[in-house]
Amino acid sequence: MIERDDAKTRRVFLDQALAAVSAVALAEVVHVSTVSAASPPAPVCPPASCFPNGVPVAGSDNLRCIGEISSARDKLQAVITVRNRLQDVPAGGNGRISPMMLRYFEGHRPDGTQQWPPGCTIPAKNPLPGPGPTLRCKLGDTVQIALINNVDASKFPRTLDLLERGLTDTGCDVVRSSGPPPGYTPPPVAPGQTPAPTPQPAHEVYPANDRFPDCLHGSSSANIHFHGTHVTPATTGDNVLINVRPDVNASERDILAMFAPIWQHCEIGHQPRTWANLPQRWRTYQEARLRHYDRTSPYKGKNGNLPPDQWLWTQNEKAIAAGDWPQWYMGSYPYCFQIPPAERDGKPIGFEMGQAPGTHWYHSHKHGSTAINMFNGMSGALIIEDPAPDGYDRKLHAFYAKRTPALQELVMVFQQITDTPNLLTNRGVSGRAPTLVNGQFAPTITMQPGQVQLWRMINACVANSVTMQFQHTPATSGVAGAVTYKQTAQDGVQLHWKIYSSQDTAANPVLLAPANRADLLVQAPNTAGTYVVMDGNRPVLYVNVVGTAIAPPMGLPSTEAEYPRRPGFLDDIDPFGPRTTVRNHRDIVYGWKNIPPGRTKPDKSLNLDPRTGYQILPEFTINDKQFSDGTIDEVMLLGTTEEWAVVNATTDIAHPFHIHINPFQIFEIFDPSKDPTKAISIPAPFVWWDTFAIPPGIVVTTPTRDPRTGRTIPANGILPGYFKMRTRFVDFTGMYVQHCHILTHEDRGMMQLLEVVSNKTILKHH
Repeated sequence: MIERDDAKTRRVFLDQALAAVSAVALAEVVHVSTVSAASPPAPVCPPASCFPNGVPVAGSDNLRCIGEISSARDKLQAVITVRNRLQDVPAGGNGRISPMMLRYFEGHRPDGTQQWPPGCTIPAKNPLPGPGPTLRCKLGDTVQIALINNVDASKFPRTLDLLERGLTDTGCDVVRSSGPPPGYTPPPVAPGQTPAPTPQPAHEVYPANDRFPDCLHGSSSANIHFHGTHVTPATTGDNVLINVRPDVNASERDILAMFAPIWQHCEIGHQPRTWANLPQRWRTYQEARLRHYDRTSPYKGKNGNLPPDQWLWTQNEKAIAAGDWPQWYMGSYPYCFQIPPAERDGKPIGFEMGQAPGTHWYHSHKHGSTAINMFNGMSGALIIEDPAPDGYDRKLHAFYAKRTPALQELVMVFQQITDTPNLLTNRGVSGRAPTLVNGQFAPTITMQPGQVQLWRMINACVANSVTMQFQHTPATSGVAGAVTYKQTAQDGVQLHWKIYSSQDTAANPVLLAPANRADLLVQAPNTAGTYVVMDGNRPVLYVNVVGTAIAPPMGLPSTEAEYPRRPGFLDDIDPFGPRTTVRNHRDIVYGWKNIPPGRTKPDKSLNLDPRTGYQILPEFTINDKQFSDGTIDEVMLLGTTEEWAVVNATTDIAHPFHIHINPFQIFEIFDPSKDPTKAISIPAPFVWWDTFAIPPGIVVTTPTRDPRTGRTIPANGILPGYFKMRTRFVDFTGMYVQHCHILTHEDRGMMQLLEVVSNKTILKHH
């Protein structure tokens, strides 16, 4: 049964759908351990320039600004380099830090300007961790990014390249522990005798039953996923299937010279389509470097011993011969694509969907090591602006143009930082790595009474969700007024005016599952005071309201004329319209294996291998399968609209479903923990998402009807949660993925390879 309450029509989908998963903990069951057109906004936090240690002044807890690389003359040009160094990672609110050897994104323009992190001389104290540079461009810009991998893999003997060096037979990370064997019972001791020492043999905790490639395996290979972009997933676009091996000797000057011809031709319709389209010098260079790697790489302690089935150039040759884009590169890679331009006469120029301007992000995305990439901090913000006067960014800034101060922006990247890929060894600290903001633990934002700021928030955590709620701190609990806000965008896509204007933010927090983004217009109260932004029972931000009150207060857009115009291609998908008739329906079921019947989560005491006595780890699946190399799981036809039921057949875990390239709209949701008898029909207008946490299933105590299938779930069976969504597969063909954005789940197999195929052919039949 589906419930539709017209009295809720103006109650936003954010309130309905997000409240349905607000109480769900995104449990990590792997855990085993004990510019652009407008001027850049004025900074409202200390610029992280050459302070003594490359971060804000010692002792300051003010939120630090992350440096930006912005576009100029319709091009976003950047050099993004993967490096490694010791960094001081905050361990929590007690002031403790843990020095860790981490990889990170360094960036600058090719001319050497807009450098991040700052090019300071680092003294004895290590720098803070944190995100890579913020990339800022506008609709229609060409993105030209040279990715250079200068990681020194020898600095990561425990976690990186164990398979490539032949140091593990499985290809997976190995975690060992010591202690008595499972089920060990001390022998009886007679009175007066000394007990025999308990045996402490080393035994393997991980990979347990995990198998390559669906296991946690650190790799010094890197790539970039441009999360939230509607661009080609092939060749030099948002291609997560390429892998760039490290080369500590890769020369930026030589690489940029070889990339110059690619930059010159990289516009819509002129991107490289085949290996032969790349410059001859670059192809010759890559072939030589890959052949050298194949001949000389150490394997099982011996140089030049790499097995032929692991030769990289041989794999590339096979791909080229098959007409596919080769996957392996040494030291560098050219990303080059155009952001779909703005609309003309209400339609995106040359596209069906167009790019939504807003807050997006980028991160490394190599299967098996996506989690350790993100745990190291290899992510950053990507801001795409709309330069039109009534576009998203310009209209918001124009509303505040005559006010003092003008609207200021804050970019906040939420991360978990650690040097282990899976928390199987967590330095003796139980639980998860804490949530940091721009590399800091619970930093402070300063506002004037009555001031409004635009907060662009990105949840780049591996597993942590963030539930943000503003509260007075205890010391100011009697202060009148409160911090208020309205959300203007979700996952980088502007909210419809009816959704923006009908929000009830006092009743509902801002909920960010891993990979979600939210833009907020945040207004300080008219009275000074200190406020805390809580994530459950943990602080994530403080807001210090001080100084002279702004009179009158800056206010928020209150009429549709004051609110940015939303592009026409973001209108709701009409499932019955002549252009968007739904062509196909699919069930995408997120599930698990190796869970005892009737259990709501893995249980170490019940889920043991009878042969070894060790714990069996759950296998995370989609449609009852783990990710498989060389297998395309779903094929869609270009230019079509589909409806998917995205189902969660696990319990306790709200798996964040994420699909690349094309966002989606949710029109129905079923959270059995709220009501096991009926689903909720979401009223229009709809919200666009690229990531959504699927409500988890529940174990029922009596036979219960599944509202999606009509089948009866027996007692002690799992009644799945689900949502239904519509999406358009338009503009771009190619292969990409959908997966769980708890990245240890994705690395362990909760991912599918998708392909959008052309609906055109030059062949005739007559």
